[in-house]
Amino acid sequence: TENYSVQVDAAATARVSATAFPFLGIDNSWSPKAVTQHLSRFVYGNLGPGFESTIVFADPFLPDTVGLGAPTNRGFTVGGADEGSIVALVSITQTAVGSPAQSALLVLKEFAAYLVTGEPNKTTDADSVFKTLTTNRISYECGCASAATVARSPYGVFWASHDDVWFFVAGAVPIRVGSKIRPVLGYTPTNVRYLWHGAYF
Repeated sequence: TENYSVQVDAAATARVSATAFPFLGIDNSWSPKAVTQHLSRFVYGNLGPGFESTIVFADPFLPDTVGLGAPTNRGFTVGGADEGSIVALVSITQTAVGSPAQSALLVLKEFAAYLVTGEPNKTTDADSVFKTLTTNRISYECGCASAATVARSPYGVFWASHDDVWFFVAGAVPIRVGSKIRPVLGYTPTNVRYLWHGAYF
C-alpha cells in the first residue's frame, strides 16, 4: 500500500523504513522495529513502548491487515522484559536436509532467542488468535546485538550477540563461532554495537 514501505536486505530480513506505520483498522498506529516475511505472512515485532517483546502476524498475503486493536488484541508476547527487546525476526528452515521441510520463526531478543512454530488465525476467523502457535526458548543466552549483524548463508544463519558470533544450522542448535573476535566484541561500547554489520560472501 502507499501507507508504508518495507526494505529487504541481503539477509532476506525485511526492515521498516517508514517512521509512521499505519495499518488497516482502529487503534493500529504503531511502529515495529523488526519485521520479516514468514511463510505467506508478514510478522512485526518490538512494536513500541510496552510492546518491546510482542509480535503480530498479518493475514496471509495482506501485510497491512493485522486486525483491530493490534497489538493489544492480537499481540503474541515472546519471553520477558528482562531479556531485552526484540531485535530481529528471521524465517528459517528447522529441519535438516533430506527431511520434510518445517519452517520456524527465529525471534532474536537482546539476550535470548526463541523459535516460534505454527500459525495464528486470520483476522476473519472466530477461533483463538494463537491457533497452533508455540514458542520454545533456546536454552542458553544467544541474543542479538543488532539486526544488521544477521547474515544468511547456504548453510544457516549467523548473528552477533553482545559477546560472540552465533551460527544456526537447520536441524541443530545455535553454536558459538566467534572465538577469534570475542575480545573485540567485548571491548565495543554498548551504545555503538548497533553499528555492527554481518555479511556472508
